[in-house]
Amino acid sequence: MLKLLLGGSGSGKTTLLYQRIRARAEAGEKSILLVPEQFTSSTEGRIHREMGDALSGLVESFSFTSLAEHILSAEGGSAVQTLSDAASKSFAVTGYILSVILIDSATKEQVIGDISFENATASANGKVTVIEFFDYQCVYCSRLAPVMEQVIKAHPQTRFAFKEWPIFGGRWESSLEAAKTGLQIYQQKGADAYLAYHNGIYATGHNEGKLTTADIQQQAKKAGFDAKKAADVEPVLQSINDLAQEIGLSGTPGVIVMPTTGATEASITVFPGLADIASLEAAIKKAGG
Repeated sequence: MLKLLLGGSGSGKTTLLYQRIRARAEAGEKSILLVPEQFTSSTEGRIHREMGDALSGLVESFSFTSLAEHILSAEGGSAVQTLSDAASKSFAVTGYILSVILIDSATKEQVIGDISFENATASANGKVTVIEFFDYQCVYCSRLAPVMEQVIKAHPQTRFAFKEWPIFGGRWESSLEAAKTGLQIYQQKGADAYLAYHNGIYATGHNEGKLTTADIQQQAKKAGFDAKKAADVEPVLQSINDLAQEIGLSGTPGVIVMPTTGATEASITVFPGLADIASLEAAIKKAGG
């Protein structure tokens, strides 16, 4: 039986939905949420914040693509993610997001300053900055990682900033552990060691709950990380989370391509999810003028 919840924005539809899902979970009944691709990560986060570990295990969140992959994996067949024409088109940041990133210089420094990688030939004042918000347990971030590697190699004069945003930390502890370790490696060993760790984690192919402490420790060891000298990075993680929420990102990955200085609405591109090489190349060219 199909039931529709109707009402305007702010009328309480979503709150009522989660109340009903919680009631089903408390009764031992499973629920599936089917949401747009860009909201899967934020939906997972909300489920765990509101329901905790025990009850959230009875709720699954899928996009149309991930649901198809799940069904075909269980029943046979295969599914390959493709980018629709609409999804492949990036959109410029406008209004409030633009004011957060551009007008407030302190915030802009926060966007591109706390964790970044500039490859050896890049200028510290590269004209273009590419910012990625990601979670090591995010399957779509994992798919984006080799794309970003190629883009980094192709653009030695572009600045790349990585934002550790462990939105799956409430569900998988290793999500938070990997993010903390990455920040600590950057602070302790610098950009090259950080990028080696970052790519090494994704190269394991372990995501969606499969990333382990052993995976993290192995990649940290390769980067020369000394856990005994690890810094407290909780404030940095909190600032990244606050920033992501403030600029309106709904999940991972989230990629922003913008001029390092003098940005305008027309020169900024945001990818609220996966981006292919061609789209990133076009956004970098646009941001570089």
